[in-house]
Formats: sequence, C-alpha cells, structure tokens
Amino acid sequence: MNLKPPYITSNLEDINAWIEDLYTFLKFPVFPGPIGIVTLDFTGSTTENQITFPDNLADALSFKEGPNSYIQFITTDGEEDILFNKPIDVHHTATSADDHAVEIDVDAATFGDVKAIDIDYITDNIVDGQDEGIILINIDETLATGGEVFGLEILTTDQVTGSTSIHGMKAGPLVNPIHQDSGTFANPTTSTDNAVDESDMRDGLLANTTTIFEAQNEYIVIGAAAAFQDMELVFSTPGNKNIKPTFHYSTGGTGFTPFTPVDGTDGCKHTGVISWDASDLVGHAANATGTFDIKMIRTRSNMTSPVLGYAKTAATTEYTWDKDGNVSIKGLTLAALGTMTKTNITWNDLVGAT
Repeated sequence: MNLKPPYITSNLEDINAWIEDLYTFLKFPVFPGPIGIVTLDFTGSTTENQITFPDNLADALSFKEGPNSYIQFITTDGEEDILFNKPIDVHHTATSADDHAVEIDVDAATFGDVKAIDIDYITDNIVDGQDEGIILINIDETLATGGEVFGLEILTTDQVTGSTSIHGMKAGPLVNPIHQDSGTFANPTTSTDNAVDESDMRDGLLANTTTIFEAQNEYIVIGAAAAFQDMELVFSTPGNKNIKPTFHYSTGGTGFTPFTPVDGTDGCKHTGVISWDASDLVGHAANATGTFDIKMIRTRSNMTSPVLGYAKTAATTEYTWDKDGNVSIKGLTLAALGTMTKTNITWNDLVGAT
C-alpha cells in the first residue's frame, strides 16, 4: 500500500492506483512502515474522543506481535470483555498520602454472588517440593523505622438496619486456615558467588555490595549451620528483569536437589523473601563444609545483573490451624475468663490437659 501521492504525472493508472490505496486505508486503516509507530494525538479537541469497535465480534480488536496476542477486545453481545493474555505489571510511586496503585469500586446493586476479584487457579500436577503463592504480598521494610503495615486490612461501616454478618476470612472444606512460620532473620554462615567466597553477601550491610548473576547459568549459594526455611535478599540495585531462577538444596557432600519455593523477589527484580517449608526439602542435609545450603541459578540470558547488599536466613517453627480445626500455637492469653479449668473451657482433644 502506497499512501504517498504520485509525483506530478498524467498517468491515469498511477493516479487510479493511489486513489484505490487511499480508499482502502480509509476503510480499513493499516499503518505501514518498518518502524510501526502510531500516534493518536487529541490535543486541542473540545469534544469527547472515541475509538469505536465493531459490535458483536469475538475479536473486535487485538494487539499482537506475530502470533502472540497481548490484548483482545471482545464485543460479542452479552459477553463484552477485555482479555489480557500476557503478565501485567503495575509500577506506581506514591505522590501523596492516601494514594493507591489500583482501585476497584464495585456496586453489588442488590445482586448475590458478585465478586470484585475472581481468581480461578489450577494447580495442575504440582508435586512435593513445589510451593504456590496465589496472592503474594512481599513487604520491603528495610528502611522503615516505625509505624504499622497491615498485609490485609478489612473495614466495614455500621449497619443502619438488618443483621448482615461481615467476616474477615472464610475457609471452606479441606482448607487449612492458618500456617505461620515463626522466626527471625540472621546473617548466614557461608555465602558464595560461583564458588567464590563473598563475605559482603553475609555481613548485613547494604553499603557493602556484590554483583551477582552476571551471566546465564551463574549461581549463588547461601548456607547456615542449621536448616532454614526463609532466605532474605536485600538489593542495592535489583535486576531489570526476572532472572528466571532455579532453586536447589544440599543433600550432603556436593549433592543438590531442585525444588520450587515461593519467590518474593520476583526473580531478583526487587528486595524480598524466598520462602519454603522444611517438609518441602526431603533429605536436606549439610554439605561437605558442614552447612545446609540453598543454591540459586540464573537461567535468563540478556539482562542487567542485580547488585546484592546482603542475604539473611531464618530457621522457623511452624504453627498451624488445620482443616480439621486443630490449632498448634506457642502461647494463648484469654481475657475475662479467670482461671482456665475444664469447667469453664470446652476442651476437645487437648493433649496434656489437666
């Protein structure tokens, strides 16, 4: 298609061909050119600007790169929808108090079964050693000096009439309501970058840095005298892309076995915690140097390498509230009940009750 008017000519065939190309473009716009930059500039407009899609089509408009579809606009009657077929990252830096990165305003309008967020999650065939965090909140508090942060805060107004019951959480059948890993972070015993000892990686100081994962298949190993279940990576400069890491745990000698923890760093794109359970690491044992090790390998090729301030580890104790209602906790304080006895407390299968 050639939209450039023909040079001064009296050739009717050239003029006719250009008119046909122009007509085709106006009817079905296609922006030609090797660069492919399209700019829609509505500057100065005093009326509402609209991009109108055709009605009742399963794919009214698509943003694609070759066969890869990124966004689709569906206008099928009764099923109008926007499909995002690739991961979505939202980057937001607050400019004032009472700010937000994403806000969802929903009016149930008296209907039942109305969800503001609906997640349909398929585990497929995950196996032992693989953990999944369907909603992961990773909080970087390395620079905080006070205050409170709530990972989930639920508020409700007073009700004028009626008896609606508001609950912070509901767990259905087969769901264990609570799993807590209790512990604190400490400097690891060993830290190596491609088998080279790097003491700056374990000194707990952000100012002393080490560039890690400088090429594909490079790795770090973090070790402690006792088995640990959480590993904190604090970066002075995160990587610009997810390193697509693989994780491995020591099994004695020089052996390592792969596993899949929940990675709160998003592949070293930001400071965060990598977490797993002791039960995920079957046969976890100290290596030849006497430390329980976790190896992390970069598999991505082209990217900017992250710069690590330090790593820390946490050996944790698990406390749970399981699907059958059994609760395992360290301590319990009850107010306004007086002395705890069998007569004023309902005891169900309490081990060691007297």
